Amino acid sequence: MPKTCLECATPIPARRRLCDEHRAERERARARAKSSRYEPVRRARAELGRRGTALERFLVKFNLASDGCWLWHAASDKRGYGQFCVNGRLVKSHRWSFEYFRHRIPAGLELDHLCRRAACVNPDHLEPVTKAENLRRQRANV
Repeated sequence: MPKTCLECATPIPARRRLCDEHRAERERARARAKSSRYEPVRRARAELGRRGTALERFLVKFNLASDGCWLWHAASDKRGYGQFCVNGRLVKSHRWSFEYFRHRIPAGLELDHLCRRAACVNPDHLEPVTKAENLRRQRANV
């Protein structure tokens, strides 16, 4: 017995569930639903977008957590550290946050997340330390 479309009972290939007409109709419906669901986010980002200052773009890319963390929800690297473009350069968001809201990171030091969350960009949760100290703290919290 040949397989038929779930909508109209038209014969279809065995690996499909819908005929071409109904398949295209479902894809159009999904596209409409997806575009309307994300429209407010797209509109807000378009207003700031690439035209906004680095600070304006930074401020819309994290959420406030109940524990005080500013959790980055935009682009991130494979280890979970946020990143975004400033003056055409890709920068780590936690480093940019610390340097913008506090001061430059001293040479030879790196930032330690006191909250132990790579996605956190709250400058109050970041401390400049040596690489050895950062590794010691990481091992102590494992």
